[in-house]
Amino acid sequence: MLKAFIATILVSILSAIIGNHTLYRKGTFFSVSIAHISFAGATMALFLTLECKINISPYVGAIILGLLLVLPISLSKRSLEEVYEIMIGAVFAISMSLAVLFFSLLREYSVEAWGLIVGDILLLTNEDIISLCIMVIIAISIIILVNRELIYTAFDPEGAESLGISPRKYNVIFSILLVLATVVLIKTIGVFLVYVIMLLPPLIAKEITHNIKKQIILSFFITFVSLNLGLLFALFIDVAPSAIAGIILALIYSGAYVYHTKRTT
Repeated sequence: MLKAFIATILVSILSAIIGNHTLYRKGTFFSVSIAHISFAGATMALFLTLECKINISPYVGAIILGLLLVLPISLSKRSLEEVYEIMIGAVFAISMSLAVLFFSLLREYSVEAWGLIVGDILLLTNEDIISLCIMVIIAISIIILVNRELIYTAFDPEGAESLGISPRKYNVIFSILLVLATVVLIKTIGVFLVYVIMLLPPLIAKEITHNIKKQIILSFFITFVSLNLGLLFALFIDVAPSAIAGIILALIYSGAYVYHTKRTT
């Protein structure tokens, strides 16, 4: 239980940092696609390991396929909106087709494959916690070093380019960060709930305040509370904690949206 509690803190930090920067870059659907790409890479690795006897970690497979599909698009000279449309239209279809293909090629029901889908924060190993810690350190370090440039290229790419700041360079940096964070979070909250935990807290925070620092702090606490409520429910009901956390976040977001609507009318 202590490992699960530590994981909720680490996941909350990633949600606050990376989730908010995803919103700044208008990359909501971008993160959804990366989650599905990661699943395709992980199932490919499972197929190679279980059926072809080529031992590859699902997480290594997820990272490799994620970078192969994401980096070329991040290097595109097109605008962010056009890039994300390409990601949704083409890469999303390719990744999900590959995921279904490799999943169907597995001859027997795979516990590992199911674990990728739902995750289990209660079964984390010391290695999983270390991976989360490393990812948090990487995320914080990158944000400290290039936070201003990431925000500037997200809100005003043309202005940044006129000052000699390359939007494509920081698109690539952020894309790599998002791929790595997604893969690390798969074991904790499941591939299909990664973007829920990553994006709903920042969206809720954005409905409450427009101050960037306050959004990050609020996102952390919202994620932390929802995940721990999920853990609490899981002690009494045999369900995935991340699923309960996702439902709680959806309810909070609905309330925050209503609150924001009433306040602005």
